[in-house]
Amino acid sequence: MDLASLRHIIGKSVLVVLGLGFTILWLAAHAVWAMGSFMGNAMMNDSGRMPNSAHVFIIFGCLFGQGIAALAGIPGGLAFFLSEIRRPLLKWFGGLFLLGALIQIALLAHV
Repeated sequence: MDLASLRHIIGKSVLVVLGLGFTILWLAAHAVWAMGSFMGNAMMNDSGRMPNSAHVFIIFGCLFGQGIAALAGIPGGLAFFLSEIRRPLLKWFGGLFLLGALIQIALLAHV
């Protein structure tokens, strides 16, 4: 094995570790965000002005949007080391994150 191929293997290994680290950190950050969002959404109807069914819809709708945004971390992490399909993976990453964020914004905009 020559030095060039060894560098290539080490470089690919580093990218795999970075991709896995990104995915794990992304999912962990979204888990923390989802817990905080759930607590905030659960307490937002203290005045009782909103019907219970609408309140529950907003809580679970925001958690659904958060889950979609969290799933964006998977193609984001894969994009680190799958250079052949990086562009579609980054499109999926951006699209899923944007979709999840827009779901949450749409639900909270009418409150």
